[in-house]
Amino acid sequence: MSTSTDDTESESFYYDSVADYTELVEEEITALEAQKEAISTLAERVATVDCDVGTASMEFAEHHELKTVTVVLTAYGHPDEVEQIVEGYNWDKRREVERVEIGSDECDTVGGSTSFQWTLKASIEALAESAK
Repeated sequence: MSTSTDDTESESFYYDSVADYTELVEEEITALEAQKEAISTLAERVATVDCDVGTASMEFAEHHELKTVTVVLTAYGHPDEVEQIVEGYNWDKRREVERVEIGSDECDTVGGSTSFQWTLKASIEALAESAK
């Protein structure tokens, strides 16, 4: 037979557990909203590069529990739109390749004869934490 003290302790434990779980779920929702915002902002920036200054693509992958995004950008020079992406986030992996266009004078880099390609990769969680 339970006493009223036992019932009160049991109810308290039950409600404390619910409150803890609710807080955990709210934290997860907040983290997911931050990831969604970071991905949306990045997608807008990638679209601007793809439409206005070069070519760009985004690819998503999931390995076990780790979700990643890879961005590939190609542009002439280092336009601001590209720099916002390259420098605006902490990328886990980052590679830049310089290319001299075929038929151009290797000494003449004025006028867009040299293009650069960036390959950037990060976990979506890290991307959200570093979004500027």
